[in-house]
Amino acid sequence: MNQPAYFTVLSALMVCLTSIMLAVRTRWDSQLFQVVRLSGVVCVIITGVVFNLLLRGDGALTGVRLFNDTVLHLLVPVLAPLVWLIFGPHGRLRPLVVGLSMVIPLTWLAVTLGRGPFLDWYPYTILDVPGMGYPGVWTYVVSILGVYLVLALLMWAVDRGITRWARP
Repeated sequence: MNQPAYFTVLSALMVCLTSIMLAVRTRWDSQLFQVVRLSGVVCVIITGVVFNLLLRGDGALTGVRLFNDTVLHLLVPVLAPLVWLIFGPHGRLRPLVVGLSMVIPLTWLAVTLGRGPFLDWYPYTILDVPGMGYPGVWTYVVSILGVYLVLALLMWAVDRGITRWARP
């Protein structure tokens, strides 16, 4: 039951869902779609970076675990932003979308930290409040949220550049 609690799963689910939606219909103008798409792409980038720099263990993986690790922590974090860069959609990101996109990871964080004490379980060592204390956890959280905001703003700037360049 804890599998959906992983940020990796949430990130991949958002990218998968919005990618399927774009495959079915290439134009989605709703602000909700733009929020989920942006959040998904930024979150998978963060998933790849945080997992590979801070969380990856030394143990060798095999079988399904190796496959899942390769797909969720290596391929998707590289391919999702690349596909967004090449295929878009572009021209629909706004500062409000950037701000609203932060609601998704903030909600995940609140739920994760809220349920952790009741289950005595945290999905990642960097969120283990009993092990690290709140100051240690907040150092990681604030840093990662700062990176999230920088990446989202960077994607907005790139989106504006692509849109301007594509106009005749």
